[in-house]
Amino acid sequence: MKSIVRTSRAKLVRAAALGVLVAGAAVLFGAAPRVATTADPYTEAVATINQCDLPGLRLAIEDLSATFGDRYPRGMIFLAELQKLETREAALRKACEVREASAPTAVAEFSAAVTRFRSESLLANPLLDFERLLFVRRESKQPIDYNLLQQAPHEIGMPCNHWCNASLPRTVYNNEIAVLSPVKPGGAVATLHRPSDGGYVGELDLRSEGDRLLFAQSNATNWKVFELNADGTGLRQVSQMPDDVDAFDPCYLPDGRIIFGSTANYQAVPCWSGMPHRVANLYQMDANGGNVRQLCFDQDHDLYPTVRNDGQIMYSRWDYTGIRHEYVRILMTMNPDGTGQRALYGSNSWWPNALYFARPIPG
Repeated sequence: MKSIVRTSRAKLVRAAALGVLVAGAAVLFGAAPRVATTADPYTEAVATINQCDLPGLRLAIEDLSATFGDRYPRGMIFLAELQKLETREAALRKACEVREASAPTAVAEFSAAVTRFRSESLLANPLLDFERLLFVRRESKQPIDYNLLQQAPHEIGMPCNHWCNASLPRTVYNNEIAVLSPVKPGGAVATLHRPSDGGYVGELDLRSEGDRLLFAQSNATNWKVFELNADGTGLRQVSQMPDDVDAFDPCYLPDGRIIFGSTANYQAVPCWSGMPHRVANLYQMDANGGNVRQLCFDQDHDLYPTVRNDGQIMYSRWDYTGIRHEYVRILMTMNPDGTGQRALYGSNSWWPNALYFARPIPG
């Protein structure tokens, strides 16, 4: 079914498909790689060549060819074209080394050609065969000092390790849910929903039928779960929690119920001795927000629930009691009713010491 697909908490697919989504603006909107500014044009030219990352592009095309075979029919053609770009790159590096006068201009033309080729070859991924792309775009209203992660508010809505949404500022965002169609450079972007009060909007979960989506939204009071039709109509508040309770991280269950994260447990991150950093556990509710039931009873955060192909729920847990408690996030799984909780990956490990935003691979 060709319909809207989500990029917020996007499905974990093979490296090439994920690379397209990570490349985001460069691939879909045709942006050229960012070039470092120096006083020497030849140094800038070499930096531009490096940012083209032809080795990474080769790995992606080879992975697409090996993974999808006939479903990626132009794979060999793309590799032949890439080989020509690689030969051209080697010549340009030599020209920069001997400081040929025409080298900076030639490198700029080369960079534009790579950008076009990257878009064509990666967007040929058969997993991207859909008509509309659903996404969130957000920008900061003021500069963020990332050297002060414990003190400075995160205006782009990215909580640090020991935070959940409840620790974020509520009404400082310039963001919206939007749709790109068609999914290619030059596609039109249309706003689907934008909060009117500077509230956060995000954590999208699209129903398998593609007709409705859940998302989290904040206002001056708290965080709530909302639902919206895929055409932007029918906005309704789903969660019906008290004003001092937050609800976010929504996820549809196959039977129509919803799993979500909430601070209804009224507990805080242990080392903060209470406020301001409250702990989120996972809860379940009916489609109308009723019959709320707690599923997880942890002293630490349970976040980002998603339905696995076998019907179980996968989620992330901050394991405060782990070897490196300040960093470790474990991939957990459980039954939809909260029973059978166990670690999928990451328990008692030093590396990787954190795992985020997981989606099962289809099939």
